[in-house]
Amino acid sequence: MNKLTRFALITGSLATIVYLKRDEIFKYLTKKAVVLDQTVAEGKAYLSKVQAVKDKAHAFSAELEKATPVLDELSKEINVYSEEIKPLTKELDRSASELEQRFS
Repeated sequence: MNKLTRFALITGSLATIVYLKRDEIFKYLTKKAVVLDQTVAEGKAYLSKVQAVKDKAHAFSAELEKATPVLDELSKEINVYSEEIKPLTKELDRSASELEQRFS
């Protein structure tokens, strides 16, 4: 038997096996295609959710940038207020100490 005949027999045998198993192969490939489609759909859904989170994070960042001057001004005013009430707190502490001494 020469090489060409051997090749033809092997190829024919494989083709016959594939032909006989074509329904099983088709079902298997169809199942895998469905799984692949589902995976792609889940990936797209995940990516859209990630994009929504990124958009919200950018919007939050922009709002925070807008609020920075207001927050800076608020912290300055709080510092000024705390400096303004220091004498009053000292006076209240002194008065509380005097009352405590008086009733002890």
